[in-house]
Amino acid sequence: MDKAGASGVQGGRSAKVNVIANRLFEIEKRLSMAVLEKEEMKRKVDFQHKEIIQIMCFLGDIETRLEALRFLGTSKGTYGQDEYESVWDKIKGLRVKEGHEVIAKGDFVRVSYVATVDDKVVHKETSFPLRVGAGVLTIEEEIEGLAVNTKAHSFVTTYPENFADKSLAGKAVTFLVDIDKVKTRIEVMGE
Repeated sequence: MDKAGASGVQGGRSAKVNVIANRLFEIEKRLSMAVLEKEEMKRKVDFQHKEIIQIMCFLGDIETRLEALRFLGTSKGTYGQDEYESVWDKIKGLRVKEGHEVIAKGDFVRVSYVATVDDKVVHKETSFPLRVGAGVLTIEEEIEGLAVNTKAHSFVTTYPENFADKSLAGKAVTFLVDIDKVKTRIEVMGE
């Protein structure tokens, strides 16, 4: 075989190798795309699964609230304040915190307190409702992190000079606080 024939055979083999290499490259590219599509589908399925769980939890929560409303609407006779409050807590999605838990931002708290200046009572409240983190009272910052069954917690705060009640403006006020009850939102899966 002469040089021209040998180079023609070699050129034909090169062309075939190139075609095969290109086809292998295309197959590899398609496999990569298929793997990416599979991962994307898995992400979509996982997302839809999470959405289904959230919907089921929401529907379960609605069912509980409807049962509570049905109880309030159909109860014959009288029931105590505790039963009434328990039913409304279900409707609102709340639960009472236990003694080992601590007060956190967002909790609904009932406190009783006495505020004094120079041993003179300037304000007193019993079972006063507040929401920790709302920024309404100084007490919120002071009770956050306390155990829910805390009694006789004492702290001193100085009211600002521009306080609305001029008789207390700029004065150091001592608070003695009892935590009466703490409620928190019931956590739903996915929140």
